[in-house]
Amino acid sequence: MRTAPDQWPTPSDETAGVFHVAGVDLPVCYRPSSGARGSGGDWYDIFPPNDGGLVVVIGDVAGHGNGAVAAAAAMRTIIRGQLRKRAPLHGVFATVTAIVGDRAPYFATAVMLHVDRPRWRLGYLSAGHPCALVRRPGGTVDSLDAVQHPPIGVPYEAGPLTYDRIEPGTLVLAYTDGLVERRERSIVDRIGLLAKTFAEIEPTADLNDALRVIVDVARRPDEDGEPLDDDVAAILIRT
Repeated sequence: MRTAPDQWPTPSDETAGVFHVAGVDLPVCYRPSSGARGSGGDWYDIFPPNDGGLVVVIGDVAGHGNGAVAAAAAMRTIIRGQLRKRAPLHGVFATVTAIVGDRAPYFATAVMLHVDRPRWRLGYLSAGHPCALVRRPGGTVDSLDAVQHPPIGVPYEAGPLTYDRIEPGTLVLAYTDGLVERRERSIVDRIGLLAKTFAEIEPTADLNDALRVIVDVARRPDEDGEPLDDDVAAILIRT
C-alpha cells in the first residue's frame, strides 16, 4: 500500500497499484496504446486537502506524441499547484485555462472528484470528460453527469461542484476516454457496457483485481475484432 507519490508513472509505462490516502484505498491503472498512435496525454493526481477528505483528478490532453505527454505533465503540475495553494476547488479548471490561454496543445478534458468523508458526500466537476460512475452498496450504478463544463482551454465562468450523497462501501470509477471510445460506436452505449461490468463488482472485492477486471473487459476487441488503440487511465475509489 502506498501513499500518494511525488513521482507519477510516465505515459510509456504500464502501471497498476493501490494508494492509501486520507483513509481511502485507491487502485490506479495506466495502460498505454498499442503504439500505432504514439503515447497519449492521460494523467491522474491524488491530493488530500485540509478538510479530512480527498481530491482525485483524472484527465486527458488532446492528441498523441511528445507534445501531448509534455502538455499532460504541465497540466498536472498546474492543477497540483492550485490544490497545494488550497485554491477553491470549483475554480481550479477555470484558473488553469486562464494560465495556459489558447496555447496548443493545452487543450484537455478532466474530471475532479472531492471525496468529502466527514460529510459523506461526493463532489464532482467535469470539464468535457467522460462521466465518472458510482456503484451504490446495493449494486445500482449512476453516472455523475448532472453538469458538464467546457474542456480545459475553453474559457468559461466557474460554477460550484455538484455534490451527491454517498454511503460506506460506495465505489467510484473515474477513467479516460480510451476505456469507452471506439470508432463508429456510440459512446453512450460503451459507457452503458462499462456500467454493467462495474455493477457486477462486489464492494468487498480486492480493489486492484476489481479495477483490472473492469479495464480488461472494456479493452476487449469489438464485435468486428477492432482492437483498442488508445491510452487508458482509470482510478477506483472505495469510501
